[in-house]
Amino acid sequence: MVLYISIALNFSMLDQIKQVTDTKELCQQYIGLDFKKKGNRYWTLCPIHSESTSSFCLYPDGRLYCFGCGAKGDAFDIIGAVMGLSLPEVLKMVAADYGLVSDYSTDQRREISCKITAQRKQINLIERYRQQVEACYIYLLGKYWETKAIEQSVKKISDLNNNYVVAAFELQPIINGILDLLSSEDIEEQFKGLLWAKEVKLWKEQA
Repeated sequence: MVLYISIALNFSMLDQIKQVTDTKELCQQYIGLDFKKKGNRYWTLCPIHSESTSSFCLYPDGRLYCFGCGAKGDAFDIIGAVMGLSLPEVLKMVAADYGLVSDYSTDQRREISCKITAQRKQINLIERYRQQVEACYIYLLGKYWETKAIEQSVKKISDLNNNYVVAAFELQPIINGILDLLSSEDIEEQFKGLLWAKEVKLWKEQA
């Protein structure tokens, strides 16, 4: 009986909140999503997983879906997933901010807000790091094929005295080693690859 009463109260509060808010507004306010309209839908970066291309979609009926990781639901589901809160906890928080009944104090809401900010910063740092690794890998892969082209241009022994040829032969094993590290799924190995590339002046961190 207690469970049914709790569910009924949650749905009652949910209806009240839906009357004074909309999905885009809630997602912008609580988890900082910046939607861009394309056609009749809105798109943004997914708050659940790290990505560089917007795959998180807001449909006209208020449904949310990520084509990257499969996350889906309404605003309350997504807010709860990002903030680590249950549906009742999300409802109480939103209700307080919109002048409805809530058990959350101002300090508790501030603590939750700080937690979101920290999570967003972490997601942004991870995404920036991933982009650095990817950009470095692509750049060095191009350099590798440049050295291979120089190597294949050698026709006679005297060509080996050419400075460009010598440099190409010296760079090949270094570039190979760095590419192996960057292609690893281990973040520490990727970091070693970035450091190595910087040390031998083959890569400069992008702004």
